Amino acid sequence: MVPDQIHNLLTPILAVIITGLILIKNFGSGLNWWELGNLVILTSVIVSTSTLEHNKKILVLIISITWFGSTIIQQLVDTSKNKSTCDWVDTFSGNLMFKKLGNKIDDSTITRILFVSFYLFAVLMLMIILLYKIDAQSQILTFIDDKYKYIFIILLPLIVIFINEAPVVFSLYGNDDSNPNYMTSEQLFKRFITGNFDYGKGNSNDNSKYIWRFIFTSVFLITLFVLFINYSTGGDIAFFSNTFGVGNSNMPAYILLFILTFFNFVVETLFLQKCSYKTKTVDDNSRNQKTFSCRISKYGGIVSLLFISYTVSVLYQINGTRDKMVALLFIMALTFGFSELFITLKNKQ
Repeated sequence: MVPDQIHNLLTPILAVIITGLILIKNFGSGLNWWELGNLVILTSVIVSTSTLEHNKKILVLIISITWFGSTIIQQLVDTSKNKSTCDWVDTFSGNLMFKKLGNKIDDSTITRILFVSFYLFAVLMLMIILLYKIDAQSQILTFIDDKYKYIFIILLPLIVIFINEAPVVFSLYGNDDSNPNYMTSEQLFKRFITGNFDYGKGNSNDNSKYIWRFIFTSVFLITLFVLFINYSTGGDIAFFSNTFGVGNSNMPAYILLFILTFFNFVVETLFLQKCSYKTKTVDDNSRNQKTFSCRISKYGGIVSLLFISYTVSVLYQINGTRDKMVALLFIMALTFGFSELFITLKNKQ
């Protein structure tokens, strides 16, 4: 188990940074009352981690997650609706860069949202498995000193995304900004899933290939995910264990960590053929989103990545798997409700 001293130190630090980024977002144009309310929440977090007993502290931290998350979602929706392009400020506050064709969101935006959702979900599951192994005292991440393992795992969203999207990494295998066939990570993901076929834009043969490629690739990825869970937890968390079996190895976690950290390199180098990589689609606007700020902002910016770290840090302090799940469901429901309220209030201004 991670000592309470580390929790009581890291949790307020994350809360301070998240609050600062939330307030800076609209500091020049005026802050809404729910944005200023994060100062009250931050004060409660600092007080709770130093004075309150465990159960009361967890309750305060859960409320802080819902308030931070609701404010971040409101700001992210507002930015994404009003800015179709990104700048360096969005590196911190995020921008999904919504682009509509009439009343519908265009294909590139849908691809971006799906990729970010799946990618962050995979990062979240990896964090949970790594924390589980720390609790089980498994010999994992032995290249990191024991006192830094927890910090490394909590900050994993920032670490893997910044490495995967770093320009210096692209230049190592010839996919930097000067490459005329440069593609963003979501475009690479889409072509891996669909084989670069477009449904409804070609003949019936292309439509059929699109469907079958999508089905087989999806089944392949789901199977890999099930194997990752089953063979990482020794059966404590398992799906279809009678069919796939169970194990307790560190290797699945290391493999997923490598894939997430070097996702662009792995997909382009190992899975995409030259024809798929070279051929451009009509609505491929990845060249307009190649800057480092765009590559980070599509994940919700640094504030969203730190929010994921903060949420996992708090959930880890809750005793019992069942209580963690109940707390997570409560957080999701409350965050959805507050974010809808904040978005509605913002739209009325």
